[in-house]
Amino acid sequence: MSTTIEFFKLYSRRSRSPDYWNDRARVVVTLDPETKQGVYLHLGDFGINGIAISSQLQKHLPE
Repeated sequence: MSTTIEFFKLYSRRSRSPDYWNDRARVVVTLDPETKQGVYLHLGDFGINGIAISSQLQKHLPE
């Protein structure tokens, strides 16, 4: 496991994001470095495709 956190990552292979996003990069917006749980922007050729919230943080969202 890496001990380095990349705040911007340009994908070198296919993303696991939904096919309709066609994203090329991910930017960390906020992050807990111990658990690596955070909020991420997914970027495509034309700007922001979407926002991803890690599963542990989703548990804290209201119903």
